[in-house]
Amino acid sequence: PMLSIENTYSTEELFEFDGRIRKLSGRAAITYVVELKIDGVAVSLRYRNGRLVLAATRGDGLRGDDITANALMIREVPPEIDWHDSLEVRGEIYMRKDDFEKINAARAAAGEPLFANPRNAASGSLKLLDPSVVATRGLRLFAYAAILQPGFPTHWETLDFIEKLGFPVNEHRTRCRDIKEVVARC
Repeated sequence: PMLSIENTYSTEELFEFDGRIRKLSGRAAITYVVELKIDGVAVSLRYRNGRLVLAATRGDGLRGDDITANALMIREVPPEIDWHDSLEVRGEIYMRKDDFEKINAARAAAGEPLFANPRNAASGSLKLLDPSVVATRGLRLFAYAAILQPGFPTHWETLDFIEKLGFPVNEHRTRCRDIKEVVARC
């Protein structure tokens, strides 16, 4: 399943989360990776024999929309990678604010309805039937997970792996030794 991330709004909630994770794992301390949240559309990119065979949105968590043709119009989505086992890379397709403003200015000049925000613009763009229009929208990708066997022992190592394969990862990320460092970083 491709699940959604829950929001946390207080330091207390972060400490409660850490307590639950330590209890479940049986560990005294947990090392974390803190990444800047970029709001876009969650995507699953599936590769077989080094070729992209499916790009899909999260949808209901079990079944999403096939957006393969449109995903291939995004510069950061590699059609081929140097990995020949099955691999699923998960990430976020998003639109930068400056690209959003340019698109809305062009839409206003053409008398077309404006997009409400960059996330909706990205989502709507991925649903278009004409991939050539998607290519003009300036959509971007950053990858945040890989599903493969065997996996890597840490999230940081997973990010290094997918970055070496050519996927952009969130440049705004930090390793934190414990929940206190997470709170300080946030």
